Amino acid sequence: MPRKPLATNPARQKAGFSGRGRTALLFALPQLAILFIFFYWPAGEALWWSVSLQSPFGGEARFVGLQVFEQVLSDPEYHRSLRITFTFVFFTTAIALALGLLFATAA
Repeated sequence: MPRKPLATNPARQKAGFSGRGRTALLFALPQLAILFIFFYWPAGEALWWSVSLQSPFGGEARFVGLQVFEQVLSDPEYHRSLRITFTFVFFTTAIALALGLLFATAA
């Protein structure tokens, strides 16, 4: 015996608004809300903060565009700290891999 479709209107069935589609949407909505609240909203705030200048004591933010990035990227101290960071990362990774390989082959 063939199953009766959930939605009797063929246009609604074709558009995917059957009872199963609504149920799936109801299950997906909490996850989508969590994704928006804990990922997209903070990412948008971080993007706004990166192109604005804010007072440390509150008040309004002033849009400065990429001026902050230009200032940071032209600072020689920033380039020095990047060089030190990458050197540290390279040698730390190399030593950890070498010790791991040494211990793995000795076992």
